[in-house]
Amino acid sequence: MASVLQNVMAKLRAGETDNAYNLAVAQSTVLAKTVSYTLKVTDQYVVFNATTLTATLPTAVGHAGLVLRVKNLFNGNLTVATTSSQTVDGTTPAVLAQYAVNTYVSDGTNWYVF
Repeated sequence: MASVLQNVMAKLRAGETDNAYNLAVAQSTVLAKTVSYTLKVTDQYVVFNATTLTATLPTAVGHAGLVLRVKNLFNGNLTVATTSSQTVDGTTPAVLAQYAVNTYVSDGTNWYVF
């Protein structure tokens, strides 16, 4: 499974399509992070792969409709935090298990998972 996932991620990073998984990234960059990272409003796809990491979402304020995708490849949980007192589906911090991916959408005040 790991080699298949690595191949798919390599294709995503290169902007290629993998028809077996119906994956494509059009003119987007997949960021691979092995340290905690605060996402930027210009990020679209961020993959985390290391222990005890935190992905901090940027402020939702003033960014209604912003969509960010976060994936955890590490065999432990990834903490997804927010700025100020903003929430993700009414709570913070959120956690992503291994191989989980969430799409976070800002309503201009807080974040929601789709």
